[in-house]
Amino acid sequence: FYALLPRWIADRGPATVLIDHVIKDDDKRGKWSIGGQHKLAGLDGAAYQIKSIEPFGRGKRGTAVITVAKDRPGYVEEHALGRTVAHFTLDATDPNITTTTLEPPHSTATDSDGFFEPTHVMQRVSRYVEANPSASKNMIENAIKGKATIIRLALDILTNREYLLAQRGHRSAITFTSAIPYRESGSALK
Repeated sequence: FYALLPRWIADRGPATVLIDHVIKDDDKRGKWSIGGQHKLAGLDGAAYQIKSIEPFGRGKRGTAVITVAKDRPGYVEEHALGRTVAHFTLDATDPNITTTTLEPPHSTATDSDGFFEPTHVMQRVSRYVEANPSASKNMIENAIKGKATIIRLALDILTNREYLLAQRGHRSAITFTSAIPYRESGSALK
């Protein structure tokens, strides 16, 4: 299929986008869609994975995190924070207007290299989750003082680096548990 259609189109100049999905059952779902590893192997360019954090729907404000799964020749990953490329929000709380935003993970502030890591907030989030296993994102945002965008960035970094484990909990809410305590020095506790 790749040779017959997508590569044929791409070889003639246009950008080619393919969309796939994972199965709905959380217990049977792997990291990728069925045959996903084979599909990734045949891909030139970038492959993204979109993970819903808060569900989308009428009257709701939904959010998702976009991560890079494969990047050949590597022009996307250099702008990512960990593997996170962007935060996507679709706000349908106003019945007359639907608003979408796409923000880079380091859009709030940058250091001399152009990347921002809120290490102090990361430590506070880690300590809160250590004391409150299975805390939801809303619980964490309400407990930690500061901008919600910075707290979400801290959560993304801690989850991407596997200091925190994200799991789908009651009513499909994402909950976090501590895998490795994070401290501002960046080192894990033994």
